[in-house]
Formats: sequence, C-alpha cells, structure tokens
Amino acid sequence: MNTEIYRRENSNWLSSHATDKSLTYWRCQARDIFARYPQVTLIEVVRSGRKTDSSLIARGEDYPARDQYVIVASTGGKWGKSRRDFAPRA
Repeated sequence: MNTEIYRRENSNWLSSHATDKSLTYWRCQARDIFARYPQVTLIEVVRSGRKTDSSLIARGEDYPARDQYVIVASTGGKWGKSRRDFAPRA
C-alpha cells in the first residue's frame, strides 16, 4: 500500500490503538493536521516517498486543492529523502 487516505468525516484517524507503530504515527499526524487546518477534509499520506504517487497533487503542481493536505513520507536511510508536507495554499 503506497498511500493512505484520512477523511475528516471518517473515524479511521481517531483511534491511536494499533499494533503497527507506523499506523499509530500517521493517525496522530492526521489528528494534528485536522486540528491546525479546519478547512482540510482530506489527508493523503504517500508512503512510497514519491510525490508523483499522490492522487491529489497534479503533476507539476506544488499545492493540493484547498480542502486537501498531502504528506510524502520519509524514505529513511542514510541517503533517504526527508518528509515533505504539501499544505493547501493560504
């Protein structure tokens, strides 16, 4: 699974009780983003580390739609890419 979608109206991001530590982390991040950005209704976490794998950001664009937020997860490792967040344009 390369991407995860969190919707404000769904409760898949509320629970922090999961055996998978990564899932717990991304749910916590979703709760934080929903709290900081009241206009955001959809969050996509791209776990592959590639922005082009996002279904919410068009190729060549730097911002998602006004009600969307995209996180491109870190690839880790010594030479890996850092996490990149794409917030809606203000």
